[in-house]
Amino acid sequence: MAGEWITEKENRLSLPRGSKGIPKASNIPHQRLIEVQWKMATYKIKKSERQELARLAIETGLKFKPDLAVVLIRSTMHATTTRRGNTKKDPLGWHVTVSFKNATDQANGQHLTAHGYTKGSSNLELNSWTSDQNHKADTFQDYYGKEIWPTACSGKGVVVEFQPDGKVILRSPAY
Repeated sequence: MAGEWITEKENRLSLPRGSKGIPKASNIPHQRLIEVQWKMATYKIKKSERQELARLAIETGLKFKPDLAVVLIRSTMHATTTRRGNTKKDPLGWHVTVSFKNATDQANGQHLTAHGYTKGSSNLELNSWTSDQNHKADTFQDYYGKEIWPTACSGKGVVVEFQPDGKVILRSPAY
């Protein structure tokens, strides 16, 4: 399912005549506000790719946490995996690596990590997903000594509204 990314300004254009601003979350069933954070510098990524990666990351996180609150995009599309410092081709193919939390995880300082797989490097449609389902502390470090969920990322994301039909509406500072 392809997601559509629109801004608040664009969304206002589709509201019924006489509406004032964006409808509140309580007025639209099943929509959710999710914070999207990036572990890498986003200026190196095309805006259109950032938007699609955000959608893919959210869809992946929702497979494991229906009450998803925050997602950390840890990579762009890649077809490799690293275990204990050894990088090799991922037998499942192209994917994005994401970590994510719900409100309970946020309170406990922990997260889950998953891969959202696609059918190719330029196809950003979620095809399958994997996770070891083991919660890790946000301070957990990878093989190279880098925090998986760096403190510097906390609270520095953008808030998006994710709707069941795949639409993602930007609610805070633009990319």
